[in-house]
Amino acid sequence: MSRGTAASPAANWQKMYVAALLEGDNARIPSLIVRAEQAIVERARELFKAEGDHIEEEQRLDEALYALHALKNCLAVHGGFAGTGAVGVR
Repeated sequence: MSRGTAASPAANWQKMYVAALLEGDNARIPSLIVRAEQAIVERARELFKAEGDHIEEEQRLDEALYALHALKNCLAVHGGFAGTGAVGVR
């Protein structure tokens, strides 16, 4: 049973996650990462309170947080990505 509704950010965590990964504007990526992380954490809380086995979605949530953390580190180290105005990349 999911307590999230279609309108709640937690219910849309996957869309937010993909939006952060695919964003081409380096200036927008950090805020999209924050929104996606918040939605993922909220969804994890919902699953914790819900009855039943949610191991598959919990694993996807963990993997998504790991990927967002890697993206955040990449931005911090490299300042962006090739083809998007990245600093020091030609």
